[in-house]
Amino acid sequence: MQKNEDFQGEKQVDSPPESIWYWLYHKPRVLERETSFYILVSALDFYMTYILLSSNEYAYSAYEPLVIESNPFARYFLNHWGIRGMIYFKFALVAFVAVIAQYIAQTHYRVARNLLLVATAIVSCVVVYSYLLYLKGQVIISEFPDVDLVINLIP
Repeated sequence: MQKNEDFQGEKQVDSPPESIWYWLYHKPRVLERETSFYILVSALDFYMTYILLSSNEYAYSAYEPLVIESNPFARYFLNHWGIRGMIYFKFALVAFVAVIAQYIAQTHYRVARNLLLVATAIVSCVVVYSYLLYLKGQVIISEFPDVDLVINLIP
């Protein structure tokens, strides 16, 4: 066990370095910027997914939806537990990747950093693609306000 002095000069016993509490609260944070950016881009991904799926609900509830969730795992959670299930699934996946990257960074910093950068790039591409789908849907809706025409135009 390690002994440290707190700001008043009193002796204090910390958790042993091997414990999870020491790892969570006392070790310096690594890859904070990369992890934060990955979490931000993942939140944007969820927001765009929510916007696209909610546009289906009010505009095309009686017809085939304009946009569906393409990830089969996320679609499973969406179909069984609704939007709340989708939130839990997506953020559990984000937490999993972030924790794995932090664990790897303890011994292989460069590998963990590259993992987060690649994950951020992939999710960023998904966000851009979702935004383009959103714009395409807005153009179709504004050009053809009749829902039957919109459904027939979508392959």
